[in-house]
Amino acid sequence: MRDRAQLTLYSAPTCVYCHRARLVLAEKEARVRIVNIDPDEPSDELAAVNPESSVPTLVDRGASVFGTRTLVAYLDERYPYPPLLPTEPLDRARHRMLLDRIESRAYPLADALDLGEGSTARNKRALADWLQLIVTDVGALRTSGDGLSLVDCSLAPLLWRVDQFGLSLNSRNKDDRDNAWRDYAARLFRRSGFSASLSSAEARMAPAIAR
Repeated sequence: MRDRAQLTLYSAPTCVYCHRARLVLAEKEARVRIVNIDPDEPSDELAAVNPESSVPTLVDRGASVFGTRTLVAYLDERYPYPPLLPTEPLDRARHRMLLDRIESRAYPLADALDLGEGSTARNKRALADWLQLIVTDVGALRTSGDGLSLVDCSLAPLLWRVDQFGLSLNSRNKDDRDNAWRDYAARLFRRSGFSASLSSAEARMAPAIAR
């Protein structure tokens, strides 16, 4: 791991938002101290650096950054290599539009399933259908090389939880590119950065595709 200034990340071990932050940190090979937090009983230490006591919260050189979208964007700028957004302005805009969709649609559905809010069956169908659809759009954004993007770092924690959420992502159409999401997810899960991003509790969530 590169010799970089140490950061502190306040993180909940099974939180999908925290997993996203940990994955970005792992891909950047940033030295980080992880402080595990129970979201139901946030610590005084967390409250001292974030008045909202929300996770993930990053502390870098005495300054706090929170709000997952702001936090991961900060890390991409703070550690510019490897870049997690393309350099060409139009490609960057396309990635950001897709990030908007992930954050406004997929993550709220994951939250609802986590908290048992609304119709579980309806939320499962909606999230499964949405994840299958988005993989096609991600493929269209793929640039040269094998590096990850912020889009990948946002989707990987959701795909890791497909079994945990009880989602069925099998293709319903024989003419589909047979379960393209499986190839995409497997590629993400094979990365050393992804393995490094997992808490011990998340490691136990491993979906069948990763076993």
